[in-house]
Amino acid sequence: MDPPTIAGVVIGCCAGVGLIFCVYSSSSLLGRLIALPRQTCKEKNRNAVRVGILGAANIAPMALIFPARKMEDVVVAAVAARSFKKAQTFAKKYGIETVHENYNDLLDDDSIDVIYNPLPNGMHAFWTIEALKRGKHVLCEKPLASNADEVRAMIKAAAENKPKDGRKEGLLLVEAFHYRFHPLAREISRLVKSGVIGEVSHIEANFEIPWPFPPKSDIRFDMNGSNSELAGGSLMDAGCYAVNVMRLATDGKEPSEISTSKIIESYKGIDQSADAQFDFENGMTARIKCAFRAWGLKVPKLKVEATKFNLYVYNYLAPFVYHRLELTNRETMEKVVQNFYEGGASTYEYQLRAFVGALRGDRASMELCDFAGSPEDALKNMTIIDKIYEKAGLKPRSGKPIETL
Repeated sequence: MDPPTIAGVVIGCCAGVGLIFCVYSSSSLLGRLIALPRQTCKEKNRNAVRVGILGAANIAPMALIFPARKMEDVVVAAVAARSFKKAQTFAKKYGIETVHENYNDLLDDDSIDVIYNPLPNGMHAFWTIEALKRGKHVLCEKPLASNADEVRAMIKAAAENKPKDGRKEGLLLVEAFHYRFHPLAREISRLVKSGVIGEVSHIEANFEIPWPFPPKSDIRFDMNGSNSELAGGSLMDAGCYAVNVMRLATDGKEPSEISTSKIIESYKGIDQSADAQFDFENGMTARIKCAFRAWGLKVPKLKVEATKFNLYVYNYLAPFVYHRLELTNRETMEKVVQNFYEGGASTYEYQLRAFVGALRGDRASMELCDFAGSPEDALKNMTIIDKIYEKAGLKPRSGKPIETL
């Protein structure tokens, strides 16, 4: 795979963070990215976790396939897609041994331990619940569902069904907010929780994907607004990150009110941008902005104003590409700049290692999965997204109907 292709994968998989200039400005970084597909384990463990992919999604190589190649205890063993031919092509390209005719055949494969679900948002709940019913653990892309009611149904399915592998803790369902598995996110949380920066007064977070991404024919635009069951929109795809990182900086406090919500639709029911402001019971305020096809370079950032220090994070989303954490003393205005590369592993590698560790019963991995992507936290995030839509006079998204609702 050549450098331009890898660069395209990074941009696409990170949803157009606009950091290509950083990639090419660092030869060591570019080398790591180019090496991702080639970092292959010589031999997999006999009891390696076997993962099946629902859909030949563009995110799957960066989020799962490449990290799995670096791990002895994970095998990407099967794939199914809407088109059998597309699944075959995908499997051949990435060395996946089994191709199933359809999604149900994959879910019925007793040799598969885990399902990775990168399908469109509106298909997350339906197919995740189907996987849980068959006793499969699930790593599901964000947002976990189309709305809060769907998340509740997923939590219920995870609790009511037993894992095929007999895991004593039950079925593992994790929302793939990959950035939260990285040491940078844990440091943000530590700084807030410990009181190092003082009492937080205001938070701002954004994720605005630069023009021309995504094209309006993309599933994130519900394919030119033609299929509402895909549950697309900028708030769902990009805004879920901004809401999530805002909540990371609140020390567990949830907004008491959405004071303003401005949403611009590209098609009826499909938002191209969103701008929302929040009030909290303790007087804290927050604001999130998200967009598709935004003009200019708008890297995902987090700004936190507090009584002792102001916290600024440049590129919270894909910190393995490039990031910067700044702490500015409110009294002296002295600034300290930090970064947390720790070997250069991608957020996706941290995520997969934690997921597999949690399956194996590793306590630290289970705690990290709970911190980064528990379904209970997904419910809180989705509840806020639903309310942002409602405040703007719109209905929450809805996906493929599920029987449990």
